[in-house]
Amino acid sequence: MKRTIIFSIVTLFILFSLTSCASLEKNRRKEQFITQFFGNESVYNSLKDYYSPKDIIIYDSKKELINTPISFEINSNRIKIETTKPLNDNYFKIYSFNLNKSLASIVLATSDGDKGVIYYVEKRNNKWVIMNIISKNRY
Repeated sequence: MKRTIIFSIVTLFILFSLTSCASLEKNRRKEQFITQFFGNESVYNSLKDYYSPKDIIIYDSKKELINTPISFEINSNRIKIETTKPLNDNYFKIYSFNLNKSLASIVLATSDGDKGVIYYVEKRNNKWVIMNIISKNRY
């Protein structure tokens, strides 16, 4: 009986350790993706024509990407990811986000939901590379 209890405790400890390591790896992968993706000039260029300000604001309402606001500077322009809804209507909202070990997709919609941009991203040689950018109109 005593051996069974000790075995159960050790097994639970190992399972918790493995789960914790997997969670840390997933968070590290997500951070690397966010930094490389939003720091990419192609992302800024694909979004800059939708709104007039130099700064592009992305609203992460579900906190799928971040828990605290973050900003990326690209050639004196910025992409800001916010977790609180912006006061004006000149922002993009994260419509969909999927990330695994080597592929990712992210869909951004304008604040009115009429237009959007779909990104397909692949990991090559430990770098996230944009494979395709598709602009979509609702109508």
